[in-house]
Amino acid sequence: MLHIVNQAARMRRLEVENARLHDELVGARGFGRLIGLSPALEKTLKQARAVANTSATVLIVGENGTGKEMLARAIHEESQRADRILSSR
Repeated sequence: MLHIVNQAARMRRLEVENARLHDELVGARGFGRLIGLSPALEKTLKQARAVANTSATVLIVGENGTGKEMLARAIHEESQRADRILSSR
C-alpha cells in the first residue's frame, strides 16, 4: 500500500513539473523558444539577434523541418515591430 501511495505522489510531482515546463515553453517569446547547443545554431542565432535590431528584410532559406518559421517568428518577436498590429493585404 505504501508503495502505491509513493508512486502516486511521484506521478503527481511529475505531472506538476510537466505542466510548469509546458507553460514556460508556451510563454517563451523570441529566441527563448529556440533550444540547442550546436555551433551552427549558435552562429544562426547570433546573426538573427543582430538583424532583429534592424529594420532589414530577412530571407530565411533551408531544408524542410529545419525551423525556418520558428526562427522568423523569433526574429519578429525580438524586433521593434513586434508590438505593431499587422494589417492583412
